[in-house]
Amino acid sequence: MTVILGSGATNPPLIPDVVLTVSTTWSPPYKIKALVRCFGGGGSGGVALTRSGGISNSYLWTATGGGAGEHAGSILELDPSVTYTIVAGAGGLQKSRSSDGGATGNAGGNTSFAGSGITTITANGGAGGAVTQFTVIADAGTRA
Repeated sequence: MTVILGSGATNPPLIPDVVLTVSTTWSPPYKIKALVRCFGGGGSGGVALTRSGGISNSYLWTATGGGAGEHAGSILELDPSVTYTIVAGAGGLQKSRSSDGGATGNAGGNTSFAGSGITTITANGGAGGAVTQFTVIADAGTRA
């Protein structure tokens, strides 16, 4: 989802942090050594809807939240003559339900930083949330 470029622990930093949240291309203003960090997009939560229509032989749906995107980073030497490609992975699209049932969430997108002369950095997106169906069977002895 985000790529952050900065010079790491130098004080003051050699370049201010550059935060890129959309897919784009970029070149540094001069040759630098930078800490490049990528964050994958988070997954969306699963969705579950159970309407009460009596307990006997009905179903109960449950859902979980989506997973966080990965983080990947490296210290790289970046050259102003190279155009680096940034792919910003989006968060997983929201799911919805209007009838009984469940739906697994959507995975988040992968984020990457690539260019000639460096090893591509990739942070994978998080998994979509899970959904589970349980069968509820009423105890016949407790019903009138």
